[in-house]
Amino acid sequence: MEVTKRIKSVREAKRIKLSEMAAALGVDVSNYAKIEKKGNKLTLERIEQIASALGVSPIEILDQPYAKHLQQTIQELEKENKALKQVIEKYQPVITLVEFMMSNPAKTEELAVKATEGTIEKSDVEKAFPALKEIIEKPTYSTQNKSTK
Repeated sequence: MEVTKRIKSVREAKRIKLSEMAAALGVDVSNYAKIEKKGNKLTLERIEQIASALGVSPIEILDQPYAKHLQQTIQELEKENKALKQVIEKYQPVITLVEFMMSNPAKTEELAVKATEGTIEKSDVEKAFPALKEIIEKPTYSTQNKSTK
């Protein structure tokens, strides 16, 4: 079934008048009728507005193969988003450290020189970046793994 036929079918099933749909979308009745008959100016944004006015999901008025593909894509993106959030959470201390280092390149360079010379101490880092003391004192991911093995 075409999208336009689905829209009309859902609207009629819900006993919503053309004039009510037109008002909900902010268009005149003749323009809304053209949307249902010919699909005039039927963008994804317009489909979302129509679905909202009908009280259904846009997926319910899209054709089935596309709707299934869209649903699958949404689920895959949600999984990827969750995985990315976990990575960010895991590496947040490193991200914070890099942000601090980028905010003060002179201190970072001084520490890099000391590290190269093999003379860097934990206290050097704490003095250069007092706000990093909390991060330095947290056990690292590798330390946590070693203690659980």
